[in-house]
Amino acid sequence: MPTMEANIRSLVGSLNRALVRASDTKARIVGLTYPDVELGLYVFPADPPAPASVLQAQASVLAFDNVINPTLKKAYLPVSRSSTRSSFVNVTSAPYGKAIKGDDTVLSLTEHLAPYGTVPVSVAEVCQLTYFCSPGNIHATTQGYTFIGKLVVADVLTP
Repeated sequence: MPTMEANIRSLVGSLNRALVRASDTKARIVGLTYPDVELGLYVFPADPPAPASVLQAQASVLAFDNVINPTLKKAYLPVSRSSTRSSFVNVTSAPYGKAIKGDDTVLSLTEHLAPYGTVPVSVAEVCQLTYFCSPGNIHATTQGYTFIGKLVVADVLTP
Protein backbone atom coordinates (compact mmCIF):
# COMPACT_ATOMS: atom_id res chain seq x y z
CA MET A 1 0.00 0.00 0.00
CA PRO A 2 2.75 2.56 0.72
CA THR A 3 4.17 2.02 -2.77
CA MET A 4 0.75 2.41 -4.36
CA GLU A 5 0.12 5.57 -2.35
CA ALA A 6 3.48 7.06 -3.38
CA ASN A 7 2.89 6.16 -7.04
CA ILE A 8 -0.59 7.69 -7.07
CA ARG A 9 0.65 10.84 -5.37
CA SER A 10 3.59 11.21 -7.77
CA LEU A 11 2.01 10.19 -11.07
CA VAL A 12 -1.44 11.69 -10.68
CA GLY A 13 -0.08 14.83 -9.03
CA SER A 14 2.35 15.33 -11.93
CA LEU A 15 -0.43 14.71 -14.45
CA ASN A 16 -2.73 17.22 -12.75
CA ARG A 17 -0.01 19.89 -12.65
CA ALA A 18 0.82 19.29 -16.34
CA LEU A 19 -2.85 19.51 -17.33
CA VAL A 20 -3.27 22.75 -15.41
CA ARG A 21 -0.20 24.26 -17.11
CA ALA A 22 -1.51 23.21 -20.53
CA SER A 23 -5.08 24.41 -19.93
CA ASP A 24 -6.66 27.79 -20.21
CA THR A 25 -8.17 29.37 -17.11
CA LYS A 26 -11.70 28.20 -17.97
CA ALA A 27 -10.75 24.53 -18.09
CA ARG A 28 -12.11 22.13 -15.51
CA ILE A 29 -10.03 19.06 -14.67
CA VAL A 30 -12.02 16.26 -13.06
CA GLY A 31 -10.21 13.24 -11.69
CA LEU A 32 -12.13 10.20 -10.57
CA THR A 33 -11.78 6.83 -9.03
CA TYR A 34 -13.36 3.71 -10.48
CA PRO A 35 -15.88 1.22 -9.07
CA ASP A 36 -14.13 -1.19 -6.70
CA VAL A 37 -14.17 -4.21 -9.02
CA GLU A 38 -12.31 -6.28 -6.41
CA LEU A 39 -15.69 -6.63 -4.68
CA GLY A 40 -16.67 -8.84 -7.60
CA LEU A 41 -14.37 -11.49 -6.13
CA TYR A 42 -17.39 -12.47 -4.02
CA VAL A 43 -18.80 -14.12 -7.17
CA PHE A 44 -15.97 -14.32 -9.71
CA PRO A 45 -14.17 -16.52 -10.58
CA ALA A 46 -16.02 -18.92 -8.24
CA ASP A 47 -19.48 -18.78 -6.73
CA PRO A 48 -19.47 -19.39 -3.80
CA PRO A 49 -16.19 -17.54 -3.41
CA ALA A 50 -13.04 -18.92 -1.85
CA PRO A 51 -12.35 -17.44 1.61
CA ALA A 52 -9.20 -15.76 0.26
CA SER A 53 -11.27 -14.00 -2.43
CA VAL A 54 -13.69 -12.69 0.19
CA LEU A 55 -10.79 -11.38 2.29
CA GLN A 56 -9.29 -9.66 -0.76
CA ALA A 57 -12.64 -8.08 -1.62
CA GLN A 58 -13.08 -6.86 1.96
CA ALA A 59 -9.53 -5.46 1.99
CA SER A 60 -10.24 -3.56 -1.23
CA VAL A 61 -12.89 -1.48 0.56
CA LEU A 62 -10.31 -0.47 3.16
CA ALA A 63 -7.75 0.25 0.44
CA PHE A 64 -10.13 2.55 -1.44
CA ASP A 65 -11.41 4.29 1.70
CA ASN A 66 -8.08 4.73 3.47
CA VAL A 67 -5.45 5.01 0.72
CA ILE A 68 -6.56 5.16 -2.91
CA ASN A 69 -9.38 7.72 -2.76
CA PRO A 70 -7.79 10.09 -0.20
CA THR A 71 -4.53 10.07 -2.18
CA LEU A 72 -6.33 10.70 -5.47
CA LYS A 73 -8.33 13.52 -3.89
CA LYS A 74 -5.13 15.20 -2.67
CA ALA A 75 -3.48 14.74 -6.06
CA TYR A 76 -6.37 16.61 -7.70
CA LEU A 77 -6.25 19.56 -5.34
CA PRO A 78 -6.09 22.81 -7.29
CA VAL A 79 -2.58 23.82 -8.23
CA SER A 80 -1.59 27.07 -6.51
CA ARG A 81 -1.67 30.32 -8.49
CA SER A 82 -4.00 28.82 -11.07
CA SER A 83 -7.60 29.61 -11.83
CA THR A 84 -8.01 26.24 -13.53
CA ARG A 85 -10.30 24.19 -11.33
CA SER A 86 -9.47 20.62 -10.42
CA SER A 87 -11.73 18.28 -8.50
CA PHE A 88 -12.13 14.63 -7.60
CA VAL A 89 -15.21 12.44 -8.05
CA ASN A 90 -15.30 9.51 -5.65
CA VAL A 91 -17.27 6.89 -7.58
CA THR A 92 -16.92 4.36 -4.75
CA SER A 93 -18.85 6.53 -2.27
CA ALA A 94 -21.72 7.41 -4.63
CA PRO A 95 -24.80 5.29 -3.96
CA TYR A 96 -26.20 3.21 -6.80
CA GLY A 97 -29.16 0.89 -6.63
CA LYS A 98 -29.69 -0.12 -3.00
CA ALA A 99 -26.28 1.00 -1.79
CA ILE A 100 -26.26 3.63 0.92
CA LYS A 101 -22.68 4.81 0.44
CA GLY A 102 -21.65 3.33 -2.91
CA ASP A 103 -19.08 0.55 -3.15
CA ASP A 104 -18.13 1.15 0.47
CA THR A 105 -21.60 0.32 1.81
CA VAL A 106 -21.21 -2.06 4.74
CA LEU A 107 -20.80 -5.60 3.46
CA SER A 108 -23.37 -6.95 5.91
CA LEU A 109 -26.17 -5.19 3.97
CA THR A 110 -27.30 -7.75 1.36
CA GLU A 111 -29.67 -8.19 -1.54
CA HIS A 112 -30.60 -10.89 -4.04
CA LEU A 113 -28.77 -10.68 -7.36
CA ALA A 114 -29.45 -13.23 -10.09
CA PRO A 115 -27.72 -15.54 -10.81
CA TYR A 116 -25.56 -15.26 -7.67
CA GLY A 117 -28.16 -15.29 -4.91
CA THR A 118 -27.67 -13.21 -1.78
CA VAL A 119 -24.63 -10.94 -1.99
CA PRO A 120 -23.55 -7.73 -0.26
CA VAL A 121 -25.27 -4.67 -1.79
CA SER A 122 -21.91 -3.21 -2.77
CA VAL A 123 -21.05 -6.42 -4.65
CA ALA A 124 -24.36 -6.25 -6.51
CA GLU A 125 -23.56 -2.63 -7.34
CA VAL A 126 -20.18 -3.55 -8.86
CA CYS A 127 -21.77 -6.43 -10.77
CA GLN A 128 -24.31 -4.01 -12.29
CA LEU A 129 -21.82 -1.23 -13.07
CA THR A 130 -19.01 -3.38 -14.52
CA TYR A 131 -18.46 -6.63 -16.37
CA PHE A 132 -16.22 -7.98 -13.61
CA CYS A 133 -18.62 -10.44 -11.98
CA SER A 134 -19.13 -12.72 -14.96
CA PRO A 135 -16.24 -12.50 -17.42
CA GLY A 136 -13.78 -10.84 -15.02
CA ASN A 137 -13.62 -7.72 -17.18
CA ILE A 138 -13.01 -4.53 -15.14
CA HIS A 139 -14.61 -2.20 -17.69
CA ALA A 140 -17.87 -0.46 -16.97
CA THR A 141 -21.12 -1.53 -18.55
CA THR A 142 -23.25 1.04 -20.39
CA GLN A 143 -25.10 1.44 -17.07
CA GLY A 144 -21.77 1.99 -15.32
CA TYR A 145 -20.48 4.58 -17.77
CA THR A 146 -23.81 6.41 -17.56
CA PHE A 147 -23.61 6.42 -13.76
CA ILE A 148 -20.00 7.65 -13.75
CA GLY A 149 -20.84 10.28 -16.38
CA LYS A 150 -23.72 11.62 -14.26
CA LEU A 151 -21.38 11.93 -11.26
CA VAL A 152 -18.84 13.87 -13.33
CA VAL A 153 -21.50 16.18 -14.79
CA ALA A 154 -22.88 16.86 -11.30
CA ASP A 155 -19.36 17.72 -10.14
CA VAL A 156 -18.74 20.04 -13.08
CA LEU A 157 -22.04 21.84 -12.49
CA THR A 158 -21.17 22.40 -8.82
CA PRO A 159 -19.76 25.92 -8.43
